[in-house]
Amino acid sequence: MDAIEFVKKLVKNGNKVGIFSCEDPYNKPFHRDILKTSDFLHLVPQTAGRVIPSSLDLGLQAKGINAWGVFGHYGIINGHEVCAAIKALNNGHSDYGPHLSEYIQSLSKEFNYNSEISLKENIKLWVNYEYEKLLRLAPEKQSILKGAVQGDIIIFGGLVENSHDGKRYKANILFSNSE
Repeated sequence: MDAIEFVKKLVKNGNKVGIFSCEDPYNKPFHRDILKTSDFLHLVPQTAGRVIPSSLDLGLQAKGINAWGVFGHYGIINGHEVCAAIKALNNGHSDYGPHLSEYIQSLSKEFNYNSEISLKENIKLWVNYEYEKLLRLAPEKQSILKGAVQGDIIIFGGLVENSHDGKRYKANILFSNSE
């Protein structure tokens, strides 16, 4: 299912939406379009589209967000295969700056890159991992955070596929607990 249409439907049904998405500049067209779906959308750009528990706390407790998604991205843009962060889990990150290298190390403690499948398939596995994390964390946090939004939380995960020049994309929902 098309991700933009999926989020529009959530908003139309009265949901407040939070999204963790890969911070890559090539995702700007997707981020621009997803932000247009609502005047109140909590977009959390993060390397590899990683779920940030503190942002989840903020959304559940202070913002009343009851629909959460996570997006990874893939593409061969200007001859380079992305997502660079997930790709670095397979081929190293010694050339990266110290903070990014440390961040990649922390990703490697959560996710094992499978070198027997493609980068795109590894990114889908990563998104599924983060989707499962949201499925687990949201109800846990609802039960312990004072004033957290209550009721069923919609969780979804998707993939943004960038065009070769990074100016266009396809974004689809891969996982959802709502359908």
